[in-house]
Amino acid sequence: MPRASRYPNDLRERLVLEATARLRTVGPDRVSVRDLANALSTSTNAIYSIFGGKDPLLAAVAERACAELHARQVAAAASGAGADGVRAAARDQRAWALENPGHHLLLRGLVGDASSEELAAADDPLVPLVASCVADGTCAPGDPVEIVATIRAAVHGYVTLELHRTASGPDPEDADARFEAHLWRLLRGVLAPVSAVA
Repeated sequence: MPRASRYPNDLRERLVLEATARLRTVGPDRVSVRDLANALSTSTNAIYSIFGGKDPLLAAVAERACAELHARQVAAAASGAGADGVRAAARDQRAWALENPGHHLLLRGLVGDASSEELAAADDPLVPLVASCVADGTCAPGDPVEIVATIRAAVHGYVTLELHRTASGPDPEDADARFEAHLWRLLRGVLAPVSAVA
């Protein structure tokens, strides 16, 4: 059981903020407990006493990153009805991942899967949009939660590959156009008729 009584009351928060800042640009495997401790002029023992280890600290970061992404997705999904909202949220999911590659890797379960399940849950802001498409016939019949899981997985997979490519060299000039083509093919396969997403 972590014990934090001998450390400053704000050290936990400062550690989470420091780890959050570092994880915006680097993957979880590049975050060092020693580096975090040195940055805040504390000891590695403090991190283990407060959190119990590196993974629980990363879980605290993941919880905040998930809340941040969820809030953005709610706003993006609200910008349009039905397929328009789905498109907007998918674009925002990619934009957030490109802005926060380390958080993207963390949330997607490359270290742990506690937070990655949250965006696949029934409270995902895409679920009511897809449900409305199913109800009005612009989407083929199916479980909206499962349809959203398909959309999320496809966007996640594409962006993960995109991040892998850009880590090895500059972004291709047509990166946005490539994603739009991927998104059109995805929604064409998931939502029907085609005119609903064309």
